[in-house]
Amino acid sequence: MAHALEIAVARVTKDLNYQAYIKGYKKILPKVRELLQESGVDLNRGGGIPDLQAFKRHLSQYRIVVYSSLRCDNIMFDGQVTTS
Repeated sequence: MAHALEIAVARVTKDLNYQAYIKGYKKILPKVRELLQESGVDLNRGGGIPDLQAFKRHLSQYRIVVYSSLRCDNIMFDGQVTTS
């Protein structure tokens, strides 16, 4: 879950290492660990909606959408961008 979010952030922010991350040429694990620590999420026993909510609070400038299947109409979680 955290790994997928970091890959998505790299894509959206046009991170120069994005292609290297998705191909496994460059390790993204340090960024994943940082995200977990900063968001206070522990995924040692799996993750769920409360963890997505914690990620969303930390990544408030991004919209996080999780689908329950490959069909885009089966939304399991939709964390809208918050505006101030």
